[in-house]
Parts: sequence; structure tokens; C-alpha cells
Amino acid sequence: MRNVVVDVQAGDATGRATLASLAGGASRTLNVSVVPEATGDVPVEATVSYTTAVGTVAETSADGSLAVADLREDVGVRVERATAGQGGQGDSLQEQLGSLVGGSPAAGAATQQSGGEESGNDPSQVAVTVTNFGNAPIRDVVVTPESNGSSLPRYGLGTLGPGASESVTVDLSRYPGGQVQFETSYTVAGEDGTASAAYDYRPETGSIRVTGVNLTASDGTLRIEGNAGNAGSATVDGVVLAVGESEFVTPAYPQRDYFVGSVEGSEFAPFELTADVDLENATSVPVDVTYSVNGVERTERVDLPLDGVEERESGGSDFPLSVAGGLALVLFAAAGVAIAVRLR
Repeated sequence: MRNVVVDVQAGDATGRATLASLAGGASRTLNVSVVPEATGDVPVEATVSYTTAVGTVAETSADGSLAVADLREDVGVRVERATAGQGGQGDSLQEQLGSLVGGSPAAGAATQQSGGEESGNDPSQVAVTVTNFGNAPIRDVVVTPESNGSSLPRYGLGTLGPGASESVTVDLSRYPGGQVQFETSYTVAGEDGTASAAYDYRPETGSIRVTGVNLTASDGTLRIEGNAGNAGSATVDGVVLAVGESEFVTPAYPQRDYFVGSVEGSEFAPFELTADVDLENATSVPVDVTYSVNGVERTERVDLPLDGVEERESGGSDFPLSVAGGLALVLFAAAGVAIAVRLR
């Protein structure tokens, strides 16, 4: 047979499928989609026309009935922190039912879970799962994240049959924290539909705090020693501390600024700065701290009070008093021993 055409009439709905050829003794199954307006038992007639081997046109037909149910459009969207292995092929409906319990009967309704707090997972990676709880396929499924009124890159999931689900992993690392809306669009029975879910994105953060500061002054030059501590959980990059300028303070050689680099969460790194300071008039020394976290650069100014800082005379010992005194006693004792040996 050649030019096989199958026409299906189901109530007021029609459908067609074709087959180029069919060898003798062979059989093929063709699927024809129809969308009747009426529900219940709808009469169906299928007519098959074809061209025979001798070139004549023939046809045959068969009839039956089709049970047509009301369209049930029910799409669920779940957003949670991604775990290892998520974001590939969708899970089965049975695996999803534990967390996607019954969608709303309204068309385009959405179910949501958010904020999975599994330890050790990157909070910027979230898994978006779309599940079709309805009784008709949803097609052209597209997930569009939206943050602060701006749309992020879209993700296509194709077609989901009744009871099917699909997941995709979305990277939010370049976006600030806050509400992220995951808008899911699709078509069902020739009509457009949407479902959505919101996710409260709370990225790991880091911030630099200046701690353990020690100030010493000599010949008008102030030496600043301290630690740059990361009070957050995210790694802070490009940390630079520099002496700021004011009416009575200017950066001085050799440490006008100090490059620390990266500081991991809850860690610290030492730094040292030098500045020319008018101690009689200045009340504080400004230090500018620049760093970046999650790709965002920040600059903060810290004013270090000069209370109790006094000018130290030049040429004095760099050792603390107790250490210098102890050293003098050791040298004196050594000299006494030398004299005693010579007297013998």
C-alpha cells in the first residue's frame, strides 16, 4: 500500500495521520490526537484510505467510542536548594508526591517548597522541579527566574505528560539575596498557562572587620598593626587596606596600603600600615577597607581612635621595657663572669 491516510472523527473533533507505505503482511500503529468539545462517551469513526499496488484508491473504516474527561490542568512548581545529582532527568511522580502533595484544582496552580537547609550544599544552586498533575500533556514548558524586576536566563523543559516531572538547576550566585520568582509558562490543549513559585534566596555573605589594632608613633609616623577578620561565611577576595587622608593624617612610606588577598569565612589575616599624623590635633586615623564578596566590590572606612597614643622618642629601644631590662641583666651577668675568670 502507498499513501496511507487515517482520518479520525470524534464528535466535533477531527485528526489525521499519514504513512508513506506499508508492505504486504505488515502492520503499523498510528497515533491520532483529537480534542472533542463534549465530554463523556463520544462516538469515534476512523477511515483509512490508501493506494493499492495496481494504482487504485481504496478505503476502509472502523468505529467505536472514546471516553472524554474534563480537562484537568494542574501544574506544580517546587524550588529548593540543589543537592548532588539534581537537575538532570525529572523524577517520577511517585517520588515527587512526598513533597508535592496535591496541586490546587485551579488551572495553573503551583506548589512550592523552598530553602532546603541541607548542610554542605551551595546556597546559590537551586533545583526547580515542574510536575504535571493534570490529565493532559503540557508542552513548550519554560522556566523564567525573575529577581528585582529583571528576568534571568530561561530554561526549557519541553513536554511533560500527565504525571511526569522534570528538574533543572539554576545558578543564582551572581544575584543579590531576596525573593526570586520562578515563572513557568506552557501550553495545554492549545491554550497558554502559567504556574509560579517564589524562593527566598539567602546567599552566603562575608564582611571584613578590623580587629586587634595596635598603634605606635615615632618621629611623627604612626604604625598601625592589626587583623583583617572575615565576620561572614563566604570567602572575601581582593582585600586591601589603605590609610585614608584627612586634615591631620596622610599615608606614609613604606606601608601606605596593604594587600591581604583572600580571607575565608571566619578567618583573619594580619596587616601593617604607616601614616604621618599630627598627634596634637588628630583624634583618629581613617583606614579604607576594600574587598569583594559574591562578585560585588565594597569599600568601607574605619576610624581608629588615637586616644592614649603618644609620640615615642627616636632612637629608643624597639623592645618592650621588660624585655630590654631582662637583656641588660643578662649582659651584665655575662660581663661579671668574664671578669671573674680574668682575676684567676
